[in-house]
Amino acid sequence: MDIQDLKNVWDEENPTATPVISLEKQKEIILPLEKIRKNMRMEFYSSMAIILLMITFCATTNLISEHVKIYVMTLLLSMILITAFYFIKFFKLYNSITNLDLNILDNLKELKFEFKLNEQYYYAYYIAFIPFFITEMIIIFEFSSFKSTLNQTEFMFIFISFCIFGLCSLYLTAVLWFKYFYGKYFSKISLLINDLK
Repeated sequence: MDIQDLKNVWDEENPTATPVISLEKQKEIILPLEKIRKNMRMEFYSSMAIILLMITFCATTNLISEHVKIYVMTLLLSMILITAFYFIKFFKLYNSITNLDLNILDNLKELKFEFKLNEQYYYAYYIAFIPFFITEMIIIFEFSSFKSTLNQTEFMFIFISFCIFGLCSLYLTAVLWFKYFYGKYFSKISLLINDLK
């Protein structure tokens, strides 16, 4: 095989023209992408507001002693670090959606992969809050006034019940929040991308 034959084989295997997505399909994809971006902005601003409210409450309240306040503020700062890590990943997806070229199928396939990856980040973010939740429950129960009125068995039953209820609520919140604000749009875009193949 000479050099000319190799060039011909190379040209056949590497076409210069990339597949272009039709304008109708692009319009179908734009709407769910815009909804995702809007929900991402809303989640970011609401998370920042909640964090600021929690810090303000803990710093200014007289309901808990200074000793407990130090524990709670340390937990809050740890939670903020995890939230910051999550939002760094979150903004990477946000920027990908913003700068996406909808003409190229490979870009859409990469976006689909990023959706799956961010879904895992989202659930990992909520799972990371399990130790914080349990630690907060320990602090609340340890320094509460009603602890002295309960025997050991009653105390353990109430503590475990609160933990189970709280963890189930955390799980349901994560699943339902993701499904409502992101999951249905991710699924819609994934189906559109699959139709393009």
